[in-house]
Amino acid sequence: MPEIKNLDDHIKTIYNSHAHCFTIDHVPDYFAKGYFPVKISWLRKYGILKWLVANLPKIISWKAEMLQRLSNLVIYADEKTQEDVIKNLASYYPANAKFVLLTMDMEYMDAGDPPVKFKEQLKELEDLKVNSKELKDKIFPFIFIDPRRVTAKKENEGDFVGNEFVGKVKEYINNGTYTGLKLYPPIGYYPFDKGLKELYQFALDNQLPLITHCIKGVVHFRGDKKPEWTVHPVTGQNLPGDKAKDYANNLAHPLNFECLLNKKILRELWNDPTVDFSKLKICLGHFGGEDEWDDFLENPWIPDVGLTGDDSLIDIKHPWFKVEDFDTLYKTEKEKLEHTPFSWFSVVCKLITNPEYENVYADISYTLSDPKMYPLLKVVLESNETIRKRVLFGTDFYVVAKAGAERELCINLRGYLGEELFKQIAETNPREFLKNKLNQNV
Repeated sequence: MPEIKNLDDHIKTIYNSHAHCFTIDHVPDYFAKGYFPVKISWLRKYGILKWLVANLPKIISWKAEMLQRLSNLVIYADEKTQEDVIKNLASYYPANAKFVLLTMDMEYMDAGDPPVKFKEQLKELEDLKVNSKELKDKIFPFIFIDPRRVTAKKENEGDFVGNEFVGKVKEYINNGTYTGLKLYPPIGYYPFDKGLKELYQFALDNQLPLITHCIKGVVHFRGDKKPEWTVHPVTGQNLPGDKAKDYANNLAHPLNFECLLNKKILRELWNDPTVDFSKLKICLGHFGGEDEWDDFLENPWIPDVGLTGDDSLIDIKHPWFKVEDFDTLYKTEKEKLEHTPFSWFSVVCKLITNPEYENVYADISYTLSDPKMYPLLKVVLESNETIRKRVLFGTDFYVVAKAGAERELCINLRGYLGEELFKQIAETNPREFLKNKLNQNV
């Protein structure tokens, strides 16, 4: 057994910086629209939902990813309360572990209404944070923000919108009930939507942490693609995707955060010569995703991308082109290499290491559910000090969970990285990320 030289080198508290606890009652009735064109609540009421989840993967294997997520909703989220979900998550960890819990507002994704409104989801978590002796010091809830809720008119779209919503966000943050803000662009908006300006300024002024979805996935706007989405507001490019579910990847693209953080771009877009959100503390959830890590491994490194060069700004026009467009757009191998889209992994690395953006983080949730990605993570952490200080451990529970996977993932990753690196991403970095002017007790 190796000698223990310094007890301070050991991990005291594991932070899972990306987890969910909303229940199936917070999910819109037509969340599975396109897969099961009936209400989830109806399927639950008649006991059909669990049967479907258990049997349909055998019949429709080509829809396996969506079925896996629906399965997890049934297995882990079919609980009476968020407290039940949290206790299930905590059961896989040491007693002193802490959890960043990301709320989800799915009332604007054109999938029907959830049985329990977003307002009540937030209130339930508030009660736990304030009153639960067992959980209040273990959980750090984040409030989901959607520009459509912020700009909605109360007389037209019900309560908990506009100034009422913004005021409640600030109240929750100021009283310490909630720690940060959550973004999820694929459900129908860009992260540089001007409707979020006031909340971004509030976050900047108080050094609040934000976590955003940054991965290709199956949770997206369920209605028809909006006409205004065809052309990117900043680049002027026609972007791929005929349907909303296909276009969602454009909304989630990490270069949208270059548009938000780059003050020159944002000032021109908003016609505001003073706006500057370059110092926002923001975590790009999922680090771009497993398939984009694969893309980085399989394709040539391009000059000034990823870990290879200086930190000058990326040309934000080229990366949106898809590989299948190349033969039409570019004829020679030289042209193709010069215009190869950067992997999302590379873009995230560039955002983290850009000295203009000193508060950009990324978490490894979902992406690191595949152990074959461990070597790339380890190389990045060991080779780049800036990235080493900005990566957060997270698992995306319960979205990618399977029986025993939560504990298994944590232990396998810890064993592979070793104590020093795992402590960095699971304790040191999360503490720094969560600390803010209003709450230093993390």
